[in-house]
Amino acid sequence: MPNPRKLLAVSRLPLKPDSPHRAVPTIHLSKPVLRPPASKIIIWFGLKLADRTLYYGSIGALLFGIVAACYLTLRRSSDLSTITWLPPALDPIIRWVDAHGRLRNVPAYALLALPVMVLCRTGRSRAIAISLLAVLGAVLEGLQYFIPTRFCEWQDVALSWAGLALTWLLVAGARWSGDRRLRHWQPQPRSPVPAREVRRR
Repeated sequence: MPNPRKLLAVSRLPLKPDSPHRAVPTIHLSKPVLRPPASKIIIWFGLKLADRTLYYGSIGALLFGIVAACYLTLRRSSDLSTITWLPPALDPIIRWVDAHGRLRNVPAYALLALPVMVLCRTGRSRAIAISLLAVLGAVLEGLQYFIPTRFCEWQDVALSWAGLALTWLLVAGARWSGDRRLRHWQPQPRSPVPAREVRRR
């Protein structure tokens, strides 16, 4: 049986240059660190900032719209001209709103539904949010029954629902059109060539 000490001593001896067991030096190459250019970083940061701004801006617009709807619906007077703190720049809009009593519910609730369509990313969440706004409009209109100077009418409820439906249809149509254009401009994948045709070529 060979002595393990002798084998260890022989393994430590340097190998000859022409020896077949000569060790081959290995070179370890480190992977290069790929850094995106500064322009892509700036674009990514700008898109993230715009997305966050749109998100929080939509939340603020929705809360402001709900508070404004409650305030304007439950006032004793339905005329906006009686509100003294409104800026004079809104005088044309105020005159149009006061002249069109029922029709003003259509643009009012159409604008109220815009931030909801921005915040909700799926069709189910949009349907739930629009339904909640429809319930809110009906409840506010029903509360006018207890205000002596206001009237509770089903026409107002119908027009408010029409405004919500109008925004929903417009946004859904715009998104469908955008998705269709993206599919049209995307390159179509090539179909694989059968093996028989490759052999014939």
